[in-house]
Amino acid sequence: MKRICDILSMAWGGWRFCVVFVLVIAMWPGLVTPQEDVPPGAATLAFVFDITGSMYDDLVQVIDGAAKIMATTLARIEKPLYNYVLVPFHDPDVGPIVITKDPDEFQSELRNLYVQGGGDCPEMSVRAIKEALDVSLPNSYIYVFTDALSKDFYLGEEVLALIQQKQSQVVFVLTGDCGKPHSPGYKIYERIASTSSGQVFQLKKEQVNQVLNFVRLTVQARKVNLMSVDQDRGNSQFLQIPIDSKLQEFTVSLSGANPDLRLYNPKGAEVTVNNGLGELLDIKNVKVVYVRDPPPGKWRLRVDSSSAHTLRITGLSKFDFAAGFAKQRPTHITSTELRPLEGVRSHILVNTTDLDPPGLLQRLQLVSLNGVALTEYPLQADPELKNIYRTEAFKPPSGYFYIKVVGEDDKGHELWRTTPTAISPRKPAPPTVYMPEITRGFYHSTATIVCVVESVIPFTVQWYKNGLREGSEVLFQESGNATYQVTRASASDEGIYTCNATSPSGSKARTTLLDISEPPPDIAPTVNVSVLPGDNAVLTCIVYSTVPYNVTWYGPGGVVRQNQQFTNFNNGSLFIRHVDLSHEGQYVCRIGNEGGYSQEKLFLRVQVPPEVYIKPAEQTFKVGDRVTLNCYGDGFPLPAYYWLRNGALVIPNNRMQVNQNQLTISNMERSDGGEYSCLAENLAGQDTAKATLEYIERPQIDMYEKKVVVGSGDTANLHCSAKGIPPPEIHWFKGELELKQLSYVKISANGDLSILGAQEQD
Repeated sequence: MKRICDILSMAWGGWRFCVVFVLVIAMWPGLVTPQEDVPPGAATLAFVFDITGSMYDDLVQVIDGAAKIMATTLARIEKPLYNYVLVPFHDPDVGPIVITKDPDEFQSELRNLYVQGGGDCPEMSVRAIKEALDVSLPNSYIYVFTDALSKDFYLGEEVLALIQQKQSQVVFVLTGDCGKPHSPGYKIYERIASTSSGQVFQLKKEQVNQVLNFVRLTVQARKVNLMSVDQDRGNSQFLQIPIDSKLQEFTVSLSGANPDLRLYNPKGAEVTVNNGLGELLDIKNVKVVYVRDPPPGKWRLRVDSSSAHTLRITGLSKFDFAAGFAKQRPTHITSTELRPLEGVRSHILVNTTDLDPPGLLQRLQLVSLNGVALTEYPLQADPELKNIYRTEAFKPPSGYFYIKVVGEDDKGHELWRTTPTAISPRKPAPPTVYMPEITRGFYHSTATIVCVVESVIPFTVQWYKNGLREGSEVLFQESGNATYQVTRASASDEGIYTCNATSPSGSKARTTLLDISEPPPDIAPTVNVSVLPGDNAVLTCIVYSTVPYNVTWYGPGGVVRQNQQFTNFNNGSLFIRHVDLSHEGQYVCRIGNEGGYSQEKLFLRVQVPPEVYIKPAEQTFKVGDRVTLNCYGDGFPLPAYYWLRNGALVIPNNRMQVNQNQLTISNMERSDGGEYSCLAENLAGQDTAKATLEYIERPQIDMYEKKVVVGSGDTANLHCSAKGIPPPEIHWFKGELELKQLSYVKISANGDLSILGAQEQD
């Protein structure tokens, strides 16, 4: 299906054709299956045929003409006809409808038509046209054969809307009009033909075959529209037609009394059947001519008719365009609508095909059905997207109009293209209104009733209470919320409130019941609570309510249920006995009454005395050193820290710095030694930790005797003294060997060494 949509979008320049095509598939599964790819430029040939008895001669010619149409189109390289539709009708029935891709089957169904009845007038022709449009592809060819007026002309607006969606052409081949060419049953034919760029051919019955020969030659792919003009009276006029280099052929069709066409090429010479002009149809009321491979430039056309007449100029070209409307600046053709909204400013986006640079479009015109330009707007090329043009926003005219684009081809020749059907603004839908069934308000508070309105055009809102008007109308420029407020609401304000939204397209109303109830309870601001372990705690929740209420407490473990440990007071507060650490956390006090619920949060903290220690607990220092003591502690709430020395508070100075739990001493002196304390304190208590700083000095050795002489066997005494803080230990060595206390070696406490019975080896 996506593949089909892609092809349709490329072939006909817009997403809307795909939407319609999908709807057709949904209604007629046999027409196109989801697996099939529709060729670019494919269309439907539809015959809408009156099968009353008076149409027998017409049917014979249509059967013969259909065979020739099939043979011609099947022989072409580009085959525009994808399928065929036959819609027979007579009063009061339409159908059965035939849809086929087989040309032989289509011709067989034509041959099997059975004309019946006595030629009643009028017939159900408009309904039959609607059925044909419903099942045909976009940009299709629909031919209506009848000798009767329309009985169901009241369906005309539906058909005109469908023509704009399908962009298909409807041509009427009339071999009679019941003698009432000015009746509504005939005028609807003219309106359908005019809107669809079709024509009404009034013929004698023996001329039907000539029209079918014209159909055989004009049903082609890549058909583009250059001009459509409907004149309501006879006249003679000259028209200028720019022919661009993209046009391979153009056709001029004139329908009216005593039609006459004269063509002049860009050099001013008249083109006749002897020098390039081809004739497709030349009968009393219809003249159709064509020119193949026309030289580009400004052609002139003289048109003559003694009655109201229609002129159609079409061509064969790969260059064409699609256009769509949007309230906001559109970015892609899929974000546009084929028809604008009546009275609403819109942008137009134009998407072109096969326009090579330096070719470009320059302006856009809205053209009436009689060919007069109603207004013109410059086209701005999109700087990033190729082949995309836009207009600024404008308010579209009322009635039917064609969109015409004007520019230059890549060789500098002026070019025109026109939409295949006329377009009319669609009336915006009435506003849509939404309100809830019940709106709730609170006693002595402001009750606000909200009415949500959506509308594409400005609208007014009028409020009613119990059917009586409230206040004045309020104008809104765009969709939004309309509100009605009741201050200090009470029971007397309850009732049915109606919001009525009105725009030029109509009005819609919705109602809501205003129900005034007591307001939800109020709760005084709560305060967090801190207690010591084992103490009792009261979590305060003071409630204000004009009606009875209920209280629910939620704690760290969920709903708090009353038991020996928890008690709910009458004012809503919660009493907790013997608090421990498991009770700590967030608590929610939720109060409800008939007006709703309110809730407040608070926290219960269990206080814990601090426990502290100093790290390191002992340190040594020398003069000039820098020492830092860190005090670590816990507890709730977090404790405050104080530093003491010898029981007195440490006063910071240029050498001693205190930063909460940290003490730093710089450029230390001997007097800085001693005991320091860290005191941590919170509401639950205090704790102290101690640390010691010890002053030290490097040992210094003083030897009194440098040399001692003794006799063999005598006692040798060696004296050594040392000083330092703390007092140093003295060790004796002989060489690398440390001397220890032995029977003949004595080391005194003061460090003296005695060797008893000294020998030469000592």
